[in-house]
Amino acid sequence: MKKIPLLLLMIVTTLSLSAMKKKATHYVKYVSGTFSNNEGTIRKVGCVYEFVINTCTDNIIIDSVWFGATPVPCDLLEITSRHKTDLANTKGMYIVRANKDVYKNFNAQVDSTLSHAAFKAPFAFKGDAVIMYKVNGKRYYVYVTNVKEVKAKGYR
Repeated sequence: MKKIPLLLLMIVTTLSLSAMKKKATHYVKYVSGTFSNNEGTIRKVGCVYEFVINTCTDNIIIDSVWFGATPVPCDLLEITSRHKTDLANTKGMYIVRANKDVYKNFNAQVDSTLSHAAFKAPFAFKGDAVIMYKVNGKRYYVYVTNVKEVKAKGYR
């Protein structure tokens, strides 16, 4: 008879813990992505990636994209006007643009080229890229997969 309440307590605790794990909030959803390898006549620009994302809440700061080595800074663009913005202040669709090879054009004496030594990966890298963002000061991540290659834009 004493074992029944203990068994019920264990079942309730297990169910509540599993429900808490399922409540993982995703504020940003990845929609699609493309990349192009841009080679200039003077120097190589690198692989420029564009991701279309959908934000599910207001005031999201999207600050970097991780391609497996060091996270690189990115630009956040409004999808309709393609104007650069600092944060996604309203729910909706946005474009995240990042250059995977941005640090390759830096002089080796510049500190940012050595930033990979200070970067500690929060988890094992999966997919094509990981978009890093903050909501209310807390860091979140969204995986990017199935990025399609497109032809680079020509010169005018």
